[in-house]
Amino acid sequence: MGRLDLPVISLSRAFLALCVAPIGAVGAYFALEVLRQDVDENAPYIAAFIAAMALASGLVFVLPVLVAVSRLRRPSFVLAAVWGALVASGVGAAVFRMPWTQVAAFALFGATSGLTYAAVAKRL
Repeated sequence: MGRLDLPVISLSRAFLALCVAPIGAVGAYFALEVLRQDVDENAPYIAAFIAAMALASGLVFVLPVLVAVSRLRRPSFVLAAVWGALVASGVGAAVFRMPWTQVAAFALFGATSGLTYAAVAKRL
């Protein structure tokens, strides 16, 4: 069965996948913290902030597109990663006026959220 032959998932399943997607961003955050050897007592609060922002960004900037264009409810991994990175970068730059170094980290978190969404949506 080819990529285009996959059936479209329902909006309720896409919503479920969208709610699970922030787990990828939190995982990327903790991976970066461990690699930098910089995990401190504020890490759970920062992870909760990242998860909340990933979920809110998904509900505001992704869900309306999934409602309008049902074929995008099962995106390719590349499309999901790029879409997530662009949404997260836009939110980081426009809403929080972050410097570009932090926007790059947000792009990584968005990309991992997008990949998590695509992986969950593929299995639903």
